[in-house]
Amino acid sequence: MASLVSTGLWELSLLLLTTMQQDNVVPDLISFNTSISACAGSGNWQAALSLLQWLQASLLRQDHFTYSSVLRACESHGHWQVSISLLAGMLEDLADPQPMCYRSVISACEQSSNWEMALCLLELHEGDVMGYSAAISATAKAAKWRAALFLLGVGMQAAKVEPNSVTYNSAISACERCSQWQLALHLLAFLPAVSLQPTVVSFSSMTSALEKSGEWPLALQLLSEMPEKEVQPNVITYSSVIAACAGGSQWELALCVFSTILEQSLDADEISCNSAITACEKAGQWIRALNLLQGMSAMQLEPSVVSWSSTISACENAEQWQAAVALLHSMSCSRTEPNALTLNSVISACEKSSLWQKSLKLLFGMQEMGLEANGVTFNAAILACSRSRQWQQALRLFSDMQSSGVDPEPLTFSAMA
Repeated sequence: MASLVSTGLWELSLLLLTTMQQDNVVPDLISFNTSISACAGSGNWQAALSLLQWLQASLLRQDHFTYSSVLRACESHGHWQVSISLLAGMLEDLADPQPMCYRSVISACEQSSNWEMALCLLELHEGDVMGYSAAISATAKAAKWRAALFLLGVGMQAAKVEPNSVTYNSAISACERCSQWQLALHLLAFLPAVSLQPTVVSFSSMTSALEKSGEWPLALQLLSEMPEKEVQPNVITYSSVIAACAGGSQWELALCVFSTILEQSLDADEISCNSAITACEKAGQWIRALNLLQGMSAMQLEPSVVSWSSTISACENAEQWQAAVALLHSMSCSRTEPNALTLNSVISACEKSSLWQKSLKLLFGMQEMGLEANGVTFNAAILACSRSRQWQQALRLFSDMQSSGVDPEPLTFSAMA
């Protein structure tokens, strides 16, 4: 039965236990533990919990392995309430729960971003480096960078626990989520001082922090320094640098970084492609955006609504309404449904060319699709009618706008003037 753990055949292990019971063979603790471990390895926390209850009903005494296996199953799904309850039961049944059990509960709190409970557990039990790393990761997911830095500095020092690269990476991630890029950069630079080497996760979190703060020159600099640190960038690192360049309107640099992904024989993903398309979108480089969109199929990637919408928006910015309409048609033929943002870009593209009839058709088609028109939609359609001196249509749209519960904006009144 032990071989079922490695193969992950938890269903078969349950069947064997049931068969034993039907044959009047009472399963022992080892049989239950093996089956629970198989369920935990497959991430089936409900089955693991049911087996624990079955074991208890059989008047068998569970051990550390029993609890740790069930806790491991709950940990991966972030069921911290169940984990806390199990830990409480473990404290009653067993005098001294093993550190790994506390780590599992802290990790469950981390998965659900329950950083307060993770800190409480650290106070209850003298945590190790893995426990602190999980707790810091919980604060990172909750965007509590001060708590993360307190744990890294004061908390771990008081507990005489040496941080590792995972601990620092979690703290850098906490700073990244809160746009505290200067602090994140300080942590990254401090790693060699504590005899630790930055990893690709360290750099990826750092470049993401720089991207969110619009610090594209620093993001590029860090990317160029990675080979010197003997760290190979991955797609996540490249994607954040591309996004940083896109945010800084540096479309040429963004495309240069994107081409590096292909040169390095890395598998570009949807995020990196969308970031490159967005860079082209903001610069009105509609042909390059279109090439990137079409190239996604060659990379075995399915364009998302973001991919299509950004490319259509690039056409809008370049006043290429024919291309925008053609892309909308192609999108409709694909498995991707357009959203309000997509239609707004096409309507705006038509508005810039004073195509009021096309704008109205798209607006009404949008409503037929069940998409809710917003201020951007109505303003673009009204402006298209006004430019073509279709005042009655503009007034009708203004009335529809109010009846739809959309408040007119200064741009609306300007278009009506």
